[in-house]
Amino acid sequence: MSLLLIQTVHEASLELDRIKNEILSLDPAKAMISPAIRDSNARIIASGYVWIAAILERFFREILGSLFTEMNSIGIQYDQLKPCLFSVACSTELISLKNLSDHKKIWTRRVDIFSRPWQLHSVLFKIENIPYDGKTIRPDHLETVWEVFGIKGSSIPSPIHAMALKDIADGRNEVVHGEIDPISFGRKRTVADFLKKISQMEDIILHVGAETESYLKNSEYLR
Repeated sequence: MSLLLIQTVHEASLELDRIKNEILSLDPAKAMISPAIRDSNARIIASGYVWIAAILERFFREILGSLFTEMNSIGIQYDQLKPCLFSVACSTELISLKNLSDHKKIWTRRVDIFSRPWQLHSVLFKIENIPYDGKTIRPDHLETVWEVFGIKGSSIPSPIHAMALKDIADGRNEVVHGEIDPISFGRKRTVADFLKKISQMEDIILHVGAETESYLKNSEYLR
């Protein structure tokens, strides 16, 4: 695995380990006899959901940025590029079409974009064009990346992992947006269940890292 990818995966894993250690320090037995400890544990679990969601968002942005950096360093020619990657390679030009209202200008602009002598230039993937909307990470975000880049295989380890990721996203939003108070939220989750969620999120991070590395190693970006 490239240094950039290794660092991105490693940093995310370390952050998850910090949360795991925090949760492992909780004492369920004391929580049973002390309402104050029970409430404190609940708040820690609730904050853990928010923390994990933030880790995943940062990891997602950084892994895509690392992928762009690696692909830019290769010097891929446009005529070698897998067709689906034109969606990001020409993203700036395609987005500019939204500002046009004249029917003829829209089609003239489209023709212009795809009539350029792309084969004379190397592709330059711009970080601002990563296929990510900045929202809380959900399975759909991973599916979009797999579709845009044309990555082989599954975007997530298993349906169970997809459900766990959705739970983290939903839980994060409930707490952050005040739909439920942190104590009530945390009381609905056990320490054992939350530790399992952390492990599943690490599985997802390792899976994305490994699949991204395989994508680069096997030159899957080429048509």
